[in-house]
Amino acid sequence: MRVSSQIQNKFMVDARFFRADKPLSLADICQTTEGALVFGVSEALVHKVASSNSVKAGEACFVADSQHARLLPPKSAAIVLTKEELVSHIDGASAVIVVSNPRLAFAQLSSALVSNISEMQDMRHLASIDASATIDSSAIIGPFSTIAAGVVIGKDVVLEPSVFIGAGVEIGDGCHIGSHAHIETCVLGQSVSVGAQSVIGKSGFGFEMTDAGAVKIPHHGRVLIGHNCTIGANCTIDRGVMEDTVLGDSVMIDNLVQIAHNVQIGDRSIILAQTGIAGSAVIGSDCIIAAQVGIKDHIEITSKTVILSRSAVTKSINQPGTYAGFPAQIAKDEWREQASLRQLVKMRYGKGKAMTDTSLDMTYVDIENAIPHRPPFLLIDRVVDIVPGESATGIKCVSGGEPYFVGHFPGNPVLPGVLIVEAMAQTAACLVARTFPEKTDGMLVFLTTVDKTKFRQPIRPGDRAELKVSKTGGKSSLWKFQGEAVVDGKVVTTAEFSAMIVPADK
Repeated sequence: MRVSSQIQNKFMVDARFFRADKPLSLADICQTTEGALVFGVSEALVHKVASSNSVKAGEACFVADSQHARLLPPKSAAIVLTKEELVSHIDGASAVIVVSNPRLAFAQLSSALVSNISEMQDMRHLASIDASATIDSSAIIGPFSTIAAGVVIGKDVVLEPSVFIGAGVEIGDGCHIGSHAHIETCVLGQSVSVGAQSVIGKSGFGFEMTDAGAVKIPHHGRVLIGHNCTIGANCTIDRGVMEDTVLGDSVMIDNLVQIAHNVQIGDRSIILAQTGIAGSAVIGSDCIIAAQVGIKDHIEITSKTVILSRSAVTKSINQPGTYAGFPAQIAKDEWREQASLRQLVKMRYGKGKAMTDTSLDMTYVDIENAIPHRPPFLLIDRVVDIVPGESATGIKCVSGGEPYFVGHFPGNPVLPGVLIVEAMAQTAACLVARTFPEKTDGMLVFLTTVDKTKFRQPIRPGDRAELKVSKTGGKSSLWKFQGEAVVDGKVVTTAEFSAMIVPADK
């Protein structure tokens, strides 16, 4: 398949999808963006917009910072929207317009110059429309849509194909409903955009547990959506239980957002993708909730609050600010704690090492270099999963040729229980050696106590025993451990023991 070379362009307005509207003069652009022409001919016309790194003569772009300015092609003869303090960084432009917010001004200019050409034709003759519905003559109804009894649809509304509008729903002027959206028990204000496959006004997920199982709680409230709201694709907004779920004016909701029953969201708040808001939560005005945030039920978030991505809000936030983490807290505090944790990890495990760094694993030779035991009483073959100061796992591959099986027991070889405990102790000694290599050189680790030992199942030749030990206490030269022997995923022996580090000559 031959792919059009136009795909290689970094930015362009593709005439197959967008229509270039009437060109604007620089004077018109200044009026549209509330900008001021620093230099250039006010009557000059602009037909196109472009990105700053590919803009050409006569096209308009924006520059938001000095780094952005360096992307401009030399001698581009472009029309540049920028801030006053950045004018000196603009080189080779044919005109410069100073605006307070270059990105916003560029969006306003783009909207004025370019429009979407995917216009629909009214095909209400292919829709299922109840006779009691009231639909303005200017509305466009896509094919295979369903409009139930008592629905009111205002001026210039667009319903894409296969939309379901439930009984009694009111849709204000200028709304646009994406294909396969499902809307019921809802009142939409003016100029609301609903993305494809979003579900608004269905019953929420409320239940009460009984001895017979969960009993679903009926939801008899509504969803009320203010003017100029944007709701992305695949969103779900549940209706209230008794009171309403409410979105204020100019609320923006990204794709894949779940809003539960009785939630209230204030004017101009923004909710990003994959966020879940539990029932009866209240979010104030001018809030920004970043992606993948979880918000607990029945809490309040005050106005002008920012919640950063992947945070979990578990209690009410009463002071405006930027919050992060799980549970969410002031972002600077969260970052400070994370930095402290990273520093602790570096101090304990060394820079760049993971908490269970495989480079700390010990081979048979490493074990011989760390502890004085030798065959036939070196009872572990390898030590893995070492977390210095915390835990380690010794590996014992049990062979039928080991000398104690001759007498323990003839014809029914079983690894002596005392040797299982000894193997745990040797694993613990290796953990100590890895934790304090400079302090254990020339030292021995002696068992001091063994308690609460239980043998649940014998270990026999052919078994691979994992001897898991964890430090449970102690200080200085005396350490306490908990150990278990595991074969084929089953715990066969458990024990608690302590050991002391002493000089080899004592």
